[in-house]
Amino acid sequence: SERSRAIRVGESGVNRVCLLRNFVEDSRTSMEVYADHVSDGLLRLEQGEFSIASYRPRLSPWVSRLPQRLNLRMRSARYLDYPRQAADQQADIFHVLDHGYAHVMRKLDPARVVVTVHDIIPLLAGRGLMQGVELDRRNWLSEYSAGFLRSAGQIIAISESTKRDLQKYLNCDPARIHVVYYGIDKAFRPFQGLGKAALRSQLGLPEDGT
Repeated sequence: SERSRAIRVGESGVNRVCLLRNFVEDSRTSMEVYADHVSDGLLRLEQGEFSIASYRPRLSPWVSRLPQRLNLRMRSARYLDYPRQAADQQADIFHVLDHGYAHVMRKLDPARVVVTVHDIIPLLAGRGLMQGVELDRRNWLSEYSAGFLRSAGQIIAISESTKRDLQKYLNCDPARIHVVYYGIDKAFRPFQGLGKAALRSQLGLPEDGT
């Protein structure tokens, strides 16, 4: 069953973890920040029990020759070529860091795949379920990728709201969805003493805190 397949993900003596990143050409800054922090965090935890590697897909020569019109080049790279590239990677478990690439599971064993789902807003908007957002058609490519989430070995949802959406709209098994909130970058920290005063002076803020 799908449930038993999912349970085996954590019981098979995983050694090699491959983080599947986005194309640089996608220019998704927030996904790059998330990928960087996940990679850095896992590398700090690595104590010989597992190894971490990141894979960045590249535009294949045949894709690069395609026209930019209608976004044909990137759509072909994402939906046709990336699954093939992912299948060539050697790992015990794969982590798809951006749920928009969940379709790479087409060429992988889904039971060995973890996917982080940040939200399913494009899918909901396309279905007319986002108040104040009106689209003239459904986003079929988002629907296509999202359809693979049901077979993922494990899903990381970044909020309880996203977990509920995955259950309600995509019928994902709640037992395989784990809520892991975004971390806070070390740049965000309380300022004390001279550091606080220096920052106030630099930003031209009043001393009375108003």
